[in-house]
Amino acid sequence: MRFLISLILLFTLCTSMDVQARSESNDMNRQLKTVDSQIDSVQKTLSQNQVDQNKLEKELQSLEITIGELSQSLGQINKQIELQKTKLVLLQQQQLIYQQQLTTEQNAFASQIRSAYFMGQQNYLKLLLNQENPVDITRNMTYFQYLNHHRLALIAGLNTTLSQLASNQTKIEQQTQSLEYLRHQQDQQKKQLVRGQQARVRLLARLSQQINTNTQQLKALEGNKKNLQHLIETLRREASQSVAPSMPVPFAQMRGHLPWPTHGSVIMHYNTPIEGSDLNSNGVIIKAPEGQNVYAIYPGRVMFAGWLKGFGLLMIIDHGGGYMSLYGRNQSLFKKVGQDINAGDLVAQVGDTGGYNQSGLYFEIRYDGQPVNPEQWCH
Repeated sequence: MRFLISLILLFTLCTSMDVQARSESNDMNRQLKTVDSQIDSVQKTLSQNQVDQNKLEKELQSLEITIGELSQSLGQINKQIELQKTKLVLLQQQQLIYQQQLTTEQNAFASQIRSAYFMGQQNYLKLLLNQENPVDITRNMTYFQYLNHHRLALIAGLNTTLSQLASNQTKIEQQTQSLEYLRHQQDQQKKQLVRGQQARVRLLARLSQQINTNTQQLKALEGNKKNLQHLIETLRREASQSVAPSMPVPFAQMRGHLPWPTHGSVIMHYNTPIEGSDLNSNGVIIKAPEGQNVYAIYPGRVMFAGWLKGFGLLMIIDHGGGYMSLYGRNQSLFKKVGQDINAGDLVAQVGDTGGYNQSGLYFEIRYDGQPVNPEQWCH
């Protein structure tokens, strides 16, 4: 009997432990499923963040290209306005000359009328018949003919001047209307440019939320560097297959004698460590105000003119002999791929494209695809 009771207690205990073990196992499975669900959610969020970041970068590319085109268009409109203003001033000066000419002709005509009036007090035929000397008669007839011809010439001159005044006035009105239209265009372009710049600020804020860790920044920088290197290699192959532009002196002999592409101080030097990464700079950054002109440092041919992630609106010029110069972060580009250019040609304007908050020119020189120190080439 005692053995039976012991057996029953043992069975009950084992059953209880088995139930508890099963319960703990079920709890653990639920926890594992919860963790798996959380991991899956995080992975989906990271994937979505990457998609969002890529979308924002494409939006940034499109927006910065549009802003660059607007800036370039606004610059052209400003030049047209100055040209139209000059034309208007010349027309107004011409109008003043015509008015002075009209006054002179009117005075001369008035003098003729007064002379005719006094002559009219004596009969023309009577004056001729009173002359006894045939020579006097001939002279007087010639004099009267001269007066008549001169009077007709004055009238014709007055009509011509009046016609010129009317025509010039029409031109002035047309020029004024053209100027007003251009100013209206200028105002619209400025408003669009401001809206674009405001949208860019908002877009950069959203991008900065996407790239908020050193790891992400390093990944972005490495990606930018890889993209540029790939582009350089592609352009080198293209350059090797085309006829190189003629150079006055080989680029290699210009070391230390080249001008800087724009005015300003170098705020990031070649091979400087890039903050938040293990990378070093392949070029320099020249601090300069937005819109300042950027010039080609040497003759060459434009191999690339467009937007590149991390470098914004970028221009790459082939100088032959394996040498290239790169101009990045521009506001606007003024040359197209395939164009031959001279040293000192205007090629771009300083900006902050590529997602930067400070304007400046990013500048590189490369030989056989590898970066060299621009500060050893430019002075």
